[in-house]
Amino acid sequence: MKKQIIFIVWILLALLCLVYSIVVGTVGSGTRFFVVWLGLAVVFALFAIAVKMNLWVRLPGIIRKIFLAVICLGLAFFVVVEGCIISKFHEKGQADLDYIIVLGAQVHENGPSVVLKYRLDRAIAYLEENTDTFCIVSGGQGYNEPFPEAEGMAAYLKEHGVSSERILLETESQTTSQNISNSMAYLQEDASVGIVTNDFHMFRALQTAKSQGLQKVCGISASSVKRYLMNNMLREFFGEIKFLISDYGSIQEKEDTEVGIFSFLKSVREEKKKEKKYMEMSTEELLELNDLELYNAISLKLQQEERNMDVEEVLAKFTGAKRVSYVVQYYFMEVNNGGLCQYFVNSSRLTAPYILEGLKTIGADPYYEQLKQFIDENQIDLNDLDSFIIEDVDEFETQLGRYPFDEFDDQFYTLEEEYEVEKYLSRYVREHIQEF
Repeated sequence: MKKQIIFIVWILLALLCLVYSIVVGTVGSGTRFFVVWLGLAVVFALFAIAVKMNLWVRLPGIIRKIFLAVICLGLAFFVVVEGCIISKFHEKGQADLDYIIVLGAQVHENGPSVVLKYRLDRAIAYLEENTDTFCIVSGGQGYNEPFPEAEGMAAYLKEHGVSSERILLETESQTTSQNISNSMAYLQEDASVGIVTNDFHMFRALQTAKSQGLQKVCGISASSVKRYLMNNMLREFFGEIKFLISDYGSIQEKEDTEVGIFSFLKSVREEKKKEKKYMEMSTEELLELNDLELYNAISLKLQQEERNMDVEEVLAKFTGAKRVSYVVQYYFMEVNNGGLCQYFVNSSRLTAPYILEGLKTIGADPYYEQLKQFIDENQIDLNDLDSFIIEDVDEFETQLGRYPFDEFDDQFYTLEEEYEVEKYLSRYVREHIQEF
């Protein structure tokens, strides 16, 4: 009778895992973790067969004891890890953080996945309550995604009222570790940071952030779909094992030589020190910088002044050389990041009425002539670009097809190989250094 009960238990567990694997596999989460549940179904089925065929009792006593000891230790470790994960389910964060980092997840053509929507909605709620906080959306493009996760996340935030001026995009990350390390490049020194992710993911996300040197960091937990919580909890268990192994390996590497993430963090800190030095430089010291350094220094100064302002407010505040520098740098940043179409679509289009004059003023004639020819040939009015406003990220492709933007972009990048904008703008800034 006891043997029959044990046999039925193993069979039920196998069937439950099989059914659950189908449920998880059909959700379209972008991962193949449902295979683990299939594997568990097979394991439980084998256990049932072993019971049915009396294979367990045929094993030597010492083998059975070792097997049971391993199982008990594994279960104990599993319970401890899951307890740690659950302990971070309800992190509320802190008010008035300098930044929040929203960790990426699967995106589809029609928008973010359910898991990612939970994260984004939590971020929106926080940003509405803390109006001075900037938001970094972090996530690259997976093999089964139509565009980088960060782009889809930014579009969703904008659709729900978050100003584009408060959103920073990190579009290269493929893992949680990369989400954190790559986003750190956007942080100012000694900034306070909140990590926004789902409840089941929060424990490992905070572990990762702290292991990479973030000191003023806290969690802001988003909810998740309860139906798939068991799957996510099991997945996090294996993620935690991977983290512990990789973290130990990183510590060993650091004892020998600084490589990987540690050297990256070192370079980030050195860059932050350089930025701080730029901000404290006198006029005479600025003039001693080379063209690229002066370009970067002026960019940082303008960024500090424009913080917490939208584009219209900046244009109203900046005059003379400051406005020219702001408009030109904004133009080159947007075209390099996503092309001229992106420049017209984003809030950067508000600077468009001033860009031709700006390019002419700094003496960047090749760029002036290129843009002037394009807008003349296509009869585009830089003073009225409202027709480029999009409500959904899917509309970008439509805008891209309206004019020969790809041809323009290719010509622009070719020009950059021969004519460095840093030289044009730096020469202009040197002549008007007192305005900065």
